[in-house]
Amino acid sequence: MQRLTVTIDDEIADVARRDVQHGRAPSLSAWVSDAMRRKALGRIRLELELDELRASDPYTEDDVTWAAEVTGIDAADVRAALASPLRSEASGG
Repeated sequence: MQRLTVTIDDEIADVARRDVQHGRAPSLSAWVSDAMRRKALGRIRLELELDELRASDPYTEDDVTWAAEVTGIDAADVRAALASPLRSEASGG
């Protein structure tokens, strides 16, 4: 395990503290660790979904809209990501 120092918004810190106070997390460290784990897993899932969309080329505008809504990324940036090579191809595998 690594110890990190992070800065977070006051509102998020308040949510985390309330969760600890109400027993939804054993500590602030555990709350932050869980949030980071969920973010990382979400990113992995998103990359897999994008790989599937790339493989099913042509993808539809509905696919682009869905990905933009799920990620909060502008649709033009989603289109650019979908147009990029598959991760496995880019890494030689």
